[in-house]
Amino acid sequence: MSWRSFGTTALKRTVRTNALRRGLLGGSRLWLVAFAVLRIASWSSKVTKRGEAPIAFRQALQPGQSFVITHLEAPARASKSKGASPA
Repeated sequence: MSWRSFGTTALKRTVRTNALRRGLLGGSRLWLVAFAVLRIASWSSKVTKRGEAPIAFRQALQPGQSFVITHLEAPARASKSKGASPA
């Protein structure tokens, strides 16, 4: 079995494991930086959510029709005071 047959997923997992063991637990600054870069990269890919969002609403409009989008603010919550018992 050659090294190429493992694929990029296995390589990423190996680097991540080494970075965790040698950097976070072992004290190596180089591996600690590698660990931080990998964590930031995985976090940023989750935050940016690459790809298209699903279509939530679709409506065909005829000439002369319009579509209005409004934002309604959420109602204010009643503040709960600590220690107060219900009446």
